[in-house]
Amino acid sequence: MTDPGPRSSPDRSLIALVVLVVGVALWGFLAPEERVLGGGIRWVYVHVSATWAGSLGLLAAGALGLAQIAQPKPRLGRGMDAVGAAGLTLFAVGFGLSLVAAKANWGHVLWSEPRVALSLRLLGAGSLAWLASSRFVDGRVKGMPWVMLATLAAFELGTARRVIHPEGPIHDATSEAIRWTFYGMFVAQVAIGALLASRWSRQPGGTRNAQPRS
Repeated sequence: MTDPGPRSSPDRSLIALVVLVVGVALWGFLAPEERVLGGGIRWVYVHVSATWAGSLGLLAAGALGLAQIAQPKPRLGRGMDAVGAAGLTLFAVGFGLSLVAAKANWGHVLWSEPRVALSLRLLGAGSLAWLASSRFVDGRVKGMPWVMLATLAAFELGTARRVIHPEGPIHDATSEAIRWTFYGMFVAQVAIGALLASRWSRQPGGTRNAQPRS
């Protein structure tokens, strides 16, 4: 009888990632409705939580960029690029879902809305930052693109005007179920980003083979 050799162990991080993604999708489908938006708020749960988690990832990449500038290390640089790529991916997913949410709740996408324009700028700048850091620069300079992007993100997110977007559809909700559903989904999205960053940081060449997808 032929020895089949050692069995490969299951990829637990990939299994956890799939479970989280499917869980967030199901959670969004079953989430409580809101008095004004009705079932349309389900798109808001997923899009806003992904956008927040993505923004957190971009800010975290900026913090790691400061550490890289202060004391450059190859491992730190790979982790920084992976965190930035994961944040950019979640932000892109959140932006894509925001278009679906706009169509569901407002009937159309207002491309001139400041928050839409902001997202497009950050996605463009984020793609350039990832490309520069993961492909073209090294050492202390490697941290600069992420620091610049995090600074831009903090400024843009803090100053962007709202035309159609409400100030806080989740935070201002009177339903505790709505608020805690969103907060729980945000934690799940952060976990998804952490798993993506962990996987990408372990790949040969860092994130060179893990380009963010919109």
